[in-house]
Amino acid sequence: MTTAFLGLKDGKTAGFSISGHSGFAPSGKDIVCAAVSSAAYFAANLLSEIDTKIKICLGEDRFLVFLSLPGEETERVMRVLRLQLLDISKQYPENLRLCCLNFKGGTHNDSCKYSALRS
Repeated sequence: MTTAFLGLKDGKTAGFSISGHSGFAPSGKDIVCAAVSSAAYFAANLLSEIDTKIKICLGEDRFLVFLSLPGEETERVMRVLRLQLLDISKQYPENLRLCCLNFKGGTHNDSCKYSALRS
């Protein structure tokens, strides 16, 4: 299953993480992974045009994006990404899980609250 996390801080989306393989079909033929990857790359490319200090980390099975200055423009992009991922997760609930992490307070892990975005 692919898992997508959206990180929220002070009511703004501060970044996202996508990891795992959806398992819908073998690698290279998986339409769920292709849809999620396309949405993530599109969002990351658009965000990099808005936020020149964005941090993008690509790994074997992980895609991480951290915004330096979440704002009105980046929030619109992240809202569209969330809607796209929600649509995919509704069509393929066994293959994509979409979650939200609300960061509150200091830097300790126990100060983070987790809540699912799925409807």
